[in-house]
Amino acid sequence: MRARAAGLLAAVLLAWWSFPDLVVAASAPRVIPLGDLVREALAGPEAERARARLEEAASAEREARSAFRPHVDLYGAAWRMASAPGFGTPASILPTPLGPVTVPAHEVPFAERNAEFLAVTAMQLLWDGGRARHVLLAASRAREAARLGEEVVAEAIRLRVLGAAAAWEAAARRRAAAEATVAEREELVRQVRSFLEHQQVPRQDLLAAEAALAMARHDLARARADETSARLAMERLVGRDLPPGAVPGWPPELPALPPGDEDDLVALALARRPLPAALSLRGEAAEAAAEAAGRARRPSLWLLGEAHRLDDRWQARRDNAAVAVAVRVPLATGGALAAREARARARARELEAELESARRSIREQVLRALAEDRAAAERVRAAEAAREAAAAAWEAARARYREGLVGGRELLDAEEDLARAREMLAAARAGRAAARLAALVLVGADLPGSAEETR
Repeated sequence: MRARAAGLLAAVLLAWWSFPDLVVAASAPRVIPLGDLVREALAGPEAERARARLEEAASAEREARSAFRPHVDLYGAAWRMASAPGFGTPASILPTPLGPVTVPAHEVPFAERNAEFLAVTAMQLLWDGGRARHVLLAASRAREAARLGEEVVAEAIRLRVLGAAAAWEAAARRRAAAEATVAEREELVRQVRSFLEHQQVPRQDLLAAEAALAMARHDLARARADETSARLAMERLVGRDLPPGAVPGWPPELPALPPGDEDDLVALALARRPLPAALSLRGEAAEAAAEAAGRARRPSLWLLGEAHRLDDRWQARRDNAAVAVAVRVPLATGGALAAREARARARARELEAELESARRSIREQVLRALAEDRAAAERVRAAEAAREAAAAAWEAARARYREGLVGGRELLDAEEDLARAREMLAAARAGRAAARLAALVLVGADLPGSAEETR
């Protein structure tokens, strides 16, 4: 009797593990292509800030270029006086037969006075010792650095999407495996309870099955919370709600890394990735700004022109024009120019150190990514071997349970090991694709099938 009950119990477990794709096929999760997630993330606020910084740098360059063009201003004024003095007599002493008489000063108003003034002035820089040219050079380098900074932000967004997609898929796979385990153990509890009613199994087997079901439900609750958290992290990147139960879609084939050893791939990353070039350009901009600050001590030569018209009742109409060449020589600025130059040169040294740090960081990132890529492949192989070993152990436990050599607890332990092995394999396969794509991004290569998204 016990052998028959054991065979029934083993058949319940075998029905699930012999067809592991049934639940996956039944759920049919919606697949969102990775390229769509990357495109939506690149349209988010971080990328928009980078585009705004580029527009700001381009505007600064146009402002610097305006120093070489004429600056024209219009001045106008109008005034009205209630009265204007016509003539006056000073205070005096007049002799009279009766003696001297003091006459006070007296003014006689002439009339109201209205006047209007209109002038157009123009200024053109002729020479300033190269200051304006270096200001323009600094602005131009800053604009180029901002353009590369936009690519730096896009690269960081791609890496974040890859990491979030890997975490999301791994969480979804763990949730699916947990749901399958719960469904299986619920069926197991029903079967064991039925056997117990017919006194075909001991009560200990039912208690063990119920305990295993409770643990499976606990794991399912945790897996669902992890999946929700991973999906929300992706929603924050793409800026929209994602359907529950969906999974990211990876490339159908694992792309190959560029040829070469580790040193070749590090050199490729240093040549292709935008961060070193952006920092180098920002350093050149700081050097140019420092040179411009130093040249501000030199004289500057200007061409000035003015045409004006004055309407005045007393002076009639007066039209005039003037052209002049002016020289401006800064004599004392209170140390402002020296401080500005020192600040710019210190910034240049800071950027030079930051560039060296970035190069070292890129080397570390590439080597870590290559190591992670190899480790991910090894994890997949190890997880496949673990699943095969766990399946064989479960088969052996089932046979021993059928023969009455072990109890239901040993069979449930073997089933638990097989469930963990399947979950580990699912996570390893999800991490394998993410590790390879991250390595491609870090060495400066394009993602497969989406060249428009990566460059």
